[in-house]
Amino acid sequence: FTKSEKMANIAKVVSRFTGELVSATPLLGRGEVHSMFQLSRSVQPAVASLTLADRITICNDALSYFRDEKEAIARSVTQHVSKPIQQSLNEVDGMIERMEGLIGLAERALSPEVVLCEEGGALFRQKEIRKEPKGVVLCLAPWNYPLLTASNTVFAAFLAGNSVVLKSSPISLPLAFPFQAAFEKAGAPHGAVQALATSHEVIDSVIRNGWMDHVHFTGSNVGGKSVLQSVAASSKWMGIGTELGGNDAAIVLSDVGADCTVASSVVDGGMYNGGQSCCAVERVFVEEAVHDRFVENAAAVVSQYVMGDPLSVSTTMGPLATEKQVNVVQRQVETSETLEIDNDGLKIVIGR
Repeated sequence: FTKSEKMANIAKVVSRFTGELVSATPLLGRGEVHSMFQLSRSVQPAVASLTLADRITICNDALSYFRDEKEAIARSVTQHVSKPIQQSLNEVDGMIERMEGLIGLAERALSPEVVLCEEGGALFRQKEIRKEPKGVVLCLAPWNYPLLTASNTVFAAFLAGNSVVLKSSPISLPLAFPFQAAFEKAGAPHGAVQALATSHEVIDSVIRNGWMDHVHFTGSNVGGKSVLQSVAASSKWMGIGTELGGNDAAIVLSDVGADCTVASSVVDGGMYNGGQSCCAVERVFVEEAVHDRFVENAAAVVSQYVMGDPLSVSTTMGPLATEKQVNVVQRQVETSETLEIDNDGLKIVIGR
């Protein structure tokens, strides 16, 4: 069971599969965290003074670190959040590919925009919109995709001339440190990207005290609401971006064909990473003409999943990342069993 436990200002993570200690990360107190944000504040002008070409070079070199350390980083992801190792390797590759695309868009996205404004009915006055750095950006990343979600903010913020402080979820705290190492090795100004390990209480305090200029949070609706409340109560005006939990449905229409091979993709959308994704398929609406074939094919796909040690390349379904997730799924199973008994036509086809 992978779980996070705070003891004596240390966040301990225990494997959900072996029960062994995975990591023990010291949690910084408010004073130490303040020093980190002071460093971030002091170094930000140096980041902004770099040419965009220099920032692009640093970001590309940071990606090289992730390529070189791919296996070790992927293993750490699996150990902390129980994601099957192949999926962790996929996350490293996906992050690199996505950031290469982001870097390729940087020059166009950050270039000034010329706007022509009508004046006097016929004359036009030219104005320019320039993209200026916000300053210090705090990135709060979740455990389910600790690399992909963090990279979206870290690389974009640095490219735009900001300094970044990155904190991951309690069960994935150590997975922020590769970002700090990558940018340090790439030659970024010291402190430009920092990994932070601290408690929710300290994060709430530093946001309310306005130690940053922008906050970006990815995670649950409950967590997002809490961060929004902290920002609203802050002593300064700051920006905030959130990417919160989803409630997604898949719709299968009869034109998918008689063999209904789309079932494989729909099942993957619901069960990849144990279904622990903001965009995971949570329910499926199937047109009657292909319903039975879809159910048959979906059950066949699910039956091929291999549960076991997430560090084994043959495992396709590892343990759920937290006890809370296990309890949610258990309640859903129990509800399904009750509904099967009480309702004609409802049948559990696999997974007893």
